[in-house]
Amino acid sequence: MSDQDTIGSRLAEAREERGLTVVEAARRMAVKTETLRNWESGTSAPRSNKLHLLAGILSVPVTWLIDGDVEDIPAADRWSRLERLEQKFERMNVLQAELLELSTEIAEEIATIRKIDEELEELAA
Repeated sequence: MSDQDTIGSRLAEAREERGLTVVEAARRMAVKTETLRNWESGTSAPRSNKLHLLAGILSVPVTWLIDGDVEDIPAADRWSRLERLEQKFERMNVLQAELLELSTEIAEEIATIRKIDEELEELAA
């Protein structure tokens, strides 16, 4: 069984997907932070009444928390996730272009400095 096959791992995944810290999520669920950490680590498991509360707070189906069946995730949630991934991918491309531009600028500056150093060495000789 992989980490993705546990209620705890799906709980942590959904919490992170919603941008909630363990402390924030525990407060919303009216449980101790340590309790939520134990659920996510698999040390303990939430009772069924808490599973329904968790599913509601995290906007995921209870059946997905229990068995990880992606088919049970509503299409709107899948599209929302896809949109977020596409936005992250676009941002990554923008950052990659900026990095390339900065790398080029740095390389040009290094070449200029080396040229000046060479000229200074020739003048000093």
